[in-house]
Amino acid sequence: MLLVALVVAAASCTTALVGPRGVGGFVVSVYVLAVANVVALVELLSLVHAVNRVGLLAAQAALAFAAGLVVVALRPAWPDPGILREVVHVTVRSKLLSTMACAVGGIWAYQTVLAFTLPPNTWDALTYHLARVAAWFQHGGIYWIPNAPTDRLNEFQPGAEELVLALVAVARDPRPYAVPQLLAGFALILSIGVASRALGFSRPASVFAMLLAATVPMVVMQATTAQNDLIAAALIGCASALILHGGNRSLILAGIAVGVALGVKLTAILALPILGLLALTYGWRGLRAFGLAAVLAAMTLGAGGIWRNLDNTSHLLGHGGGRVEYETDAALGSTLLTSYRVGYRLLDLSGLRDLVLLLTTAGIVTVGVAYVALRRRRLSVRDALIKAFLIALPLLTPVIFAAIAGSLEGVAKATSVNVNPSSSTSGSFVWGVHTIADEDLSYLGLLGGWLALSSVIVATLGIARRVPTRTAILAVSIPAFVVLLALHSTYNAWLGRFMLVPLAVGLPLLASAWAQPFRIPLAVAAVLTLAGTSIDNTRKPFDERPWRGGRVTALRNSVEPRLAESTAALDRRLTGATCLVALVGPDDPSYLLYGPHLERRVLYATRTHAVHIDAPIVLGPHIDSSQLIDAGWRVESMHDYWRLAVSGAMNDHRGACA
Repeated sequence: MLLVALVVAAASCTTALVGPRGVGGFVVSVYVLAVANVVALVELLSLVHAVNRVGLLAAQAALAFAAGLVVVALRPAWPDPGILREVVHVTVRSKLLSTMACAVGGIWAYQTVLAFTLPPNTWDALTYHLARVAAWFQHGGIYWIPNAPTDRLNEFQPGAEELVLALVAVARDPRPYAVPQLLAGFALILSIGVASRALGFSRPASVFAMLLAATVPMVVMQATTAQNDLIAAALIGCASALILHGGNRSLILAGIAVGVALGVKLTAILALPILGLLALTYGWRGLRAFGLAAVLAAMTLGAGGIWRNLDNTSHLLGHGGGRVEYETDAALGSTLLTSYRVGYRLLDLSGLRDLVLLLTTAGIVTVGVAYVALRRRRLSVRDALIKAFLIALPLLTPVIFAAIAGSLEGVAKATSVNVNPSSSTSGSFVWGVHTIADEDLSYLGLLGGWLALSSVIVATLGIARRVPTRTAILAVSIPAFVVLLALHSTYNAWLGRFMLVPLAVGLPLLASAWAQPFRIPLAVAAVLTLAGTSIDNTRKPFDERPWRGGRVTALRNSVEPRLAESTAALDRRLTGATCLVALVGPDDPSYLLYGPHLERRVLYATRTHAVHIDAPIVLGPHIDSSQLIDAGWRVESMHDYWRLAVSGAMNDHRGACA
């Protein structure tokens, strides 16, 4: 908490000096500068192995103190907080907004509790996101991990993990691992409000858009993980909001946000064409200010991982393990087919598995009630039926999505299209509208699907100059991102997480729903989606009371449930051990080997070198142990996943890695 307070203080003072005027732009800028601050600090302190409690707090306190002195000396103008009171007043005064805010706020409070109480159980977090954080924590900073079982531990952009590392190093405990993603979720939601206001929507409409954004399944599920998709999306969303906010200061800060985002996840680069078009609406001078700031930030704040890749592999992006296997050629057929499949997956009903029938029934009833009420107002049968259907549209989403999905499937089968060609497929595509809340497989939920469908209409109107240019550009964000993604990547089941980036740009358009007759049904459908996602999350099912469970409970809900008992058995056998050797595969969750409180040092080694280290050896399930057995080591199975090898010369399991 102290570290976060110091970071926010320094970022607030800096924003008061160089940031845009206005509360919205100020808050968004504080988030961008806070993330940039932590990333820069971790990179610099890593040079002297000082990424620890003393080093981080001392350095951050010095930065906050220096920024405070400059603010006292220059006395810049601070934004008027009265706007915040007006936003609260607008929300309280509206029955719809106040009710929705209570529901959304309550569910996000529950997610916040999960973020602080539930041990990690997502596969990517266990195999490399947190595994690299644990190694850096014990080293005192970022370094190239020797003998890493997967290139992802060293070569992937480190920005998100640097935020986690800072918190873990100060807390000396892994529990704050989800805080960066949680804060990114709040920042993304705030950026939607700022962007929608900049587009000219009213305050109630902007608050409505923010509340709708908070119900997107992938946003709420990612907020309690150690992934990096939400952080990248939040930075891109802040960049979009700052560009729309206008002014040179905002454009420069937007460029900084993009540069930092590129250091978090390289898929952020696919949003650059849309952001560049937004900046170009201010003329070439605006584009130049944004572009130069983005390039400079990318070369400094976002380039730590690239410089290490160059130093250790002689390639900008490293050898590419975990990345190159998903790359594809830019053939027209492959691009169109992958775009088609991703577009189909956007017809998503995640979180509504047990609520589809309820939603559909409510939609049918709403059509009937609305039709009767409209006929009493002397509307014609045709007009009353059309308007009644429009009012109930969000509640009828399951039927509409199923109809569209069935049509797309029918066209593909009628034309004998092979939807899973090996040249552009890394994971099989299957037909059917997804309804399960899964942070690996879900897309953008009900709202994301409607936003994708409506974006085509808005973009078409933009070409005909029937809507403002910036509105049309935002509408293009999702379709453009899908095509650019298809140019780069083969189809696989995990592409939905990447779609958070264009969603962050397009979500402000949801403010237009405030003026539509279906706003109440839309709010109901969105809140039901949020509730269903929180209750039915496959990694954190509500009925198992995940906030009360521990490591074993969390691992039982992971992709590999047998990890739970196996890891518990391994922890019991390694009680008191300070070090171990890991012989694991690229997809083994090596983070678990560091212990519940990161109390064990883990050395990755080859089988040839492992036998010469005075420490127990933990083997993954796919590692051949014959060489160890031949060398006299005793290998014991730990409940079907991990295996523990101990030399006959060792008296206990307390390796010292001498």
